[in-house]
Amino acid sequence: MPSTSRIPLVFANIMNRTLLIICIVLMLFGVFLPVSYAAPGANKPVPTTQASQRSGQSRAPTDIRKVAIGSSFMLGVLQNQTLVSWGDNRQWQSTIPNRYKSTLFNDVATSVNTAYALDATGMVVSWGDEGPYSENIVPVDAQSNVTAIAAGGRFCVALKSNGTVIVWGRNDFGQRDIPAGLTNVTAIAAGARHALALKSDGTVIAWGDYKSGQTIVPRGLTGVIAIAAGEDH
Repeated sequence: MPSTSRIPLVFANIMNRTLLIICIVLMLFGVFLPVSYAAPGANKPVPTTQASQRSGQSRAPTDIRKVAIGSSFMLGVLQNQTLVSWGDNRQWQSTIPNRYKSTLFNDVATSVNTAYALDATGMVVSWGDEGPYSENIVPVDAQSNVTAIAAGGRFCVALKSNGTVIVWGRNDFGQRDIPAGLTNVTAIAAGARHALALKSDGTVIAWGDYKSGQTIVPRGLTGVIAIAAGEDH
């Protein structure tokens, strides 16, 4: 019969082996997913908590400039203007195509299972799930002179340098029905089934699904400097 002094050691060994088995099982089932980088040989991005501690210092090339969140994957653009992605990859949405490894990007957006990136020349590119709405097929008008992008539930919005807007993808709630004469737009946002545009005069225009009042802009709203959209607001 083992002495009582050996019981903690035996118990620790059992726990270590159990944890090892659990980790192996999780890896086999794909819980630990690889991170896809657009830049070959790039270092792992510095966590944002560390980046915030360097207040007042220049940002590292691999710090994240912006991140977009899809249904179960992430797409980020780094300070060096390359891309990084991680998460669910069943529709290849977190696998950055090799042809973009040497491309510089300014903005990113994500739909449900589709990734969008705006390169430094003003062209929007996309990959991942095409879906029933051809959401990853970028229209010709969004392949030049684009300054910002936003994506909602299976549709994408692009802001052009002339202040106009382009939308493609899903349209069952009027997401693509841009209000007539919409110009002088400076910022855009997209919700699950609606879109917002901020104009240079500080007013906001909304279109798409209105069942929760998300496109009913308060009367007299002016002086707005930024916009954002949630699922139904």
